Amino acid sequence: MKSDNLFRIEILFKDGIKLEFENFDELANSVKKVSRAELKRMIATKRWPDTVLSVECIPINKNLKIDHRDIVQYDKIGREIARYSTVSEAQRKTGIKNIYKALAGTADTAGGFIWKIIDPYTDITPQMADQDNIQEGKEDVILLSHNCELIGKYTSIKEAIEDTCETKDAVDLSMISHNATDSGYFILVRKRNTEIIAVNKEGEIIKIYNGIMDVSEDTGISLSQIGNSYTRNTYIGDIKFIRMEKFISRS
Repeated sequence: MKSDNLFRIEILFKDGIKLEFENFDELANSVKKVSRAELKRMIATKRWPDTVLSVECIPINKNLKIDHRDIVQYDKIGREIARYSTVSEAQRKTGIKNIYKALAGTADTAGGFIWKIIDPYTDITPQMADQDNIQEGKEDVILLSHNCELIGKYTSIKEAIEDTCETKDAVDLSMISHNATDSGYFILVRKRNTEIIAVNKEGEIIKIYNGIMDVSEDTGISLSQIGNSYTRNTYIGDIKFIRMEKFISRS
């Protein structure tokens, strides 16, 4: 597992005192009564104690460059199937021999799958649409809290990482698989975000789906019921559904 000691932390108090920590682990160890996850959430939401003026995460490696590119296998509607370190590994594990053609663009698919070379920092998956379709001036990444609140808007993935002290891998996995980090859920802004959020009656996110069809297949709830839930803001049993586009302003 990769370390998240990628930042030094500077805390400026309102009385002028400034504390510096060499990495996030050092900060976490110095605050005994607050968990690592809660510290990450405080940094992401900027809801720190009244005595604190600011908390800054300063990258140790200011370039924050990814050290590899993945060979990613998708189904025909853009859902990720698997990742491989090399084309040879992909061919060996899948038995598909013409992956090079799909990667080179001389074939649309190989073995019935879409194939892409992905740099998690600069590339986005087919289900995330084309970066050129993102409207100028709009946020590239948003951050939702575990309680489904919009707590962050960022103009780049790099900015999201620096502002929250999350690792590159954690943010990338959150955007691709809709997994939560300690800070919350990172969502890549697209021309049209089709994700549906399932929340419980406490307002906590249960799961984020790629689209309404995925919700219906996973829960057995009809499309019309799901639509009524997010249109009328009503619960189906103990679950309510929210459209991701609600959190993304395009005005």
